Order: sequence, then C-alpha cells, then structure tokens
Amino acid sequence: MVSKRLLRSQFDILRLRLTDFRVYITDSPQKQEILIMAEIKFYANVDAAETSTLINHTTGSGLGFYGSAHGISVALTNTQDTTFVTNQNGTAEGTAVNNTKFTGSQVATPGSVQSNLAPGTTYDLTDLPSYAAPLNIRFTHDTQVMTKNPKLRIFDRNNINNHASGVTTYVYDVRNRTGSFGNSNKMLHRSTVWSEDKWFVFEKGYANNSENQALDVKPLEDFYLTESPGVSGLNTNSNDASLNAIAGFSQDGSTHRSLRHDWYLAISAKPTAIGSAEDYALYFSVEYL
Repeated sequence: MVSKRLLRSQFDILRLRLTDFRVYITDSPQKQEILIMAEIKFYANVDAAETSTLINHTTGSGLGFYGSAHGISVALTNTQDTTFVTNQNGTAEGTAVNNTKFTGSQVATPGSVQSNLAPGTTYDLTDLPSYAAPLNIRFTHDTQVMTKNPKLRIFDRNNINNHASGVTTYVYDVRNRTGSFGNSNKMLHRSTVWSEDKWFVFEKGYANNSENQALDVKPLEDFYLTESPGVSGLNTNSNDASLNAIAGFSQDGSTHRSLRHDWYLAISAKPTAIGSAEDYALYFSVEYL
C-alpha cells in the first residue's frame, strides 16, 4: 500500500517576512525519522544566473518589500519596487533579490508584471522566466516521491484562517524554463486547480450575508501550485516539447517522482493601510507519496 503524508511549513512575512519554521507530518508512527527524510526550504533568487541564497527563517530572516530602496516605504495603492532578504522587523538590509511587481488589472488574463532584471518593460506573466521569480520553495526527500496538492495561503501570522492585515498580495506559479523574457513558451504541466495566466490575489474581501444583509469577510482561499514539478521545475507532460533542449527535463506530469521538487513564485505586495504590514505570513503545505 502506498502511504500519503502531509508536510506543512509556515513562514512569517513582513513586507514579506519569514520566521518561525514549523513542520508537521500526519499519519506517521515514526515522526522523528520522517522529519529527517522530508524537508521544505525557502530560497531567494538574486540574479538571472539562477544564483540563490537560503532564507534562514529559523533565525527570523525573510523577504521584505520596499519602495525604491531598502527601508523606503511603498506608497498606498502601489506595489513594491524592490525586494530584499531582511530580518523579522524588516530593518536589516540583506541581499537584494529579484523583484516581481504587479501591474495593470488583477482580473486581466494574462496578468502583467515588471521585473528588475528587464527594467522599463511590462511583460505578460507567461513571458516571465522562472529565474526571475524572487522565491523558490524547495521540497526534498531521501526517497523519490510525487508531490500532491501543494498549496499556500497568505494570512495574519496568528490564525491560518484569517486574512493578512493591511496588505494585498499577488502570487503566480512561474512555469517558464526557456530562460528569456518575452518568450511565452510556458509549460503545459501546471496546476489543475489554478491554471489561469493571471495573478492569484489574497485580499480581505466582503460578501453580503443573506440572513441579515450584513457584510461578512470572505473565507480565505488557498493558492494551488503545480504537482510534482521536479528538480528546478523541469518536469512537464508528454504533450509538451518546450523543454526538449534543456538537460534534466522530464515529461511525467503529475506522476513524476523525484528527490527534489522546486516551485518558483512571483510575489508582489500592495499596502492598503499606513504602517508596516507585520500581521502577514505565508503558509505552505504539500502531500507526498
């Protein structure tokens, strides 16, 4: 019988701050052994050569979203112009990382993005190469496994069912390994839950309560990522020839097994209130078998 296990990781974000790494695995009588076998780490991509730096969130490091430079506030109704590795308060200037800036309409398909690696130009999200994404979520295991139902949500650091306070966050699962801007040769193997080429938006919205006509906060939803993306996200499906010239690619789709799976996320943030967005966190979970 094949067993399925769930690995969860939480990191807090201030203008995207990461701290407090926690891992839980269910349905396991040997929890300590499995904790060694399975691991989630977060990396910040810093250039076009896919150089990355480990975000040491266990000591309070994370990503910070700023204006024109570290420590410069993002104006209301605008999205960030720079992204840095920083401490839990956002005050330490660490490594500058790739910046993906939401532009245009959040309902547009495809969505629009600006990157510090190609300044002065607005691109469709489908034209954004994976190396330009600021965040790489990496799952590893000492046995080749498939990953199922990878998902994340942005919340308030206290309760994963609560919306983040004072900020709207835009995320996109970048599935373009062609290595250049302006090439929309996106992979066909993608999330089956969210396959649209537009930003997924985390914001605090309201809906009418039919009983008393009051406004209720809409439930917080998950953003589902690609299942079994493989090492460096180089797994696609059998109908996709976009990776044929790239070493290490595979065409197994969601059944792909690997010691490592990588997701590349474009992230952008817009303040909706004055002050630092400290009630702000990202929660990631994935099942593997």
